[in-house]
Amino acid sequence: MNELTVSNEIYDEFNPQHSLDGTFASTFKNRGMAMTTDELRKARETRAADALRMKDEQLRILSEQNANLLKTLDKVFSFFIRIKRILTTFSWKKKRMRSN
Repeated sequence: MNELTVSNEIYDEFNPQHSLDGTFASTFKNRGMAMTTDELRKARETRAADALRMKDEQLRILSEQNANLLKTLDKVFSFFIRIKRILTTFSWKKKRMRSN
């Protein structure tokens, strides 16, 4: 098979004038059946449902991480308050010792 024959076969395969029923989908021989409107709608709805499920999962994960972060911040703040009380106590005792 020479290069010209291959080229003509490719042209014949994709040329709409050579299609069986003249539709764009039928110009691609051996590429599968054209999708109906219902199939396209179902596929779109499936993709939308999958995207919504993924976004819900992301939201759940972010909410969980946010809750964990807030718990950690509360612990850090409590620790900070305890440290500040200890430093205040030592400072007060140090001043008291200097005054004596």
